Amino acid sequence: MEDQKTHNRLGEIVFTGACLAVAGFTLFLPHQHLHSQKDNPAESSYVDQKQESSTEQHDKKNEAACENCVYDEKHFIIAGEHYTLEVADTEEKRALGLGNREELCEDCGMLFIFEKPAKAGFWMKNMHFSIDILWIKDGKIIYKKSNASPDETETFTPPEEADSVIEILPNAKAKVGGTVQVHTHDE
Repeated sequence: MEDQKTHNRLGEIVFTGACLAVAGFTLFLPHQHLHSQKDNPAESSYVDQKQESSTEQHDKKNEAACENCVYDEKHFIIAGEHYTLEVADTEEKRALGLGNREELCEDCGMLFIFEKPAKAGFWMKNMHFSIDILWIKDGKIIYKKSNASPDETETFTPPEEADSVIEILPNAKAKVGGTVQVHTHDE
């Protein structure tokens, strides 16, 4: 009888310890993920609330899933300059963003389109060059993160919801309040 009580008590202790370990690991992972970026090369990518606490394994899955992604291109006029933007219109494309690229041409960039307006956060994970991040609502720039560096580890989030985001090489002419227009070659 005494052995049964001891066995039950040990089972309770092991169960409680396992629960505490899982809880501690769950609380530690998001913190570790956000701060481990300093040790990794940086990447610009859209970070939705579900992905912010994801693991590196999830990131590698998104990168692998998008290795063969085919991007549509759209042409825009931003601050009077013509840009050809790759369209990131799926979760996989948005998660990868411009990450893992060695360079970007001067009039190239990426357009992130969302199903509904959101306060979409972006980070510089796996990026190799600086960019401007432009949050767009109804064709106007509502927020800009200028010259985001690959060394920056925080997530950049606009103060209000945007319906799309554009990433381009740093451009001092692109300002909050400026317009972003779709460009057709007929114009």
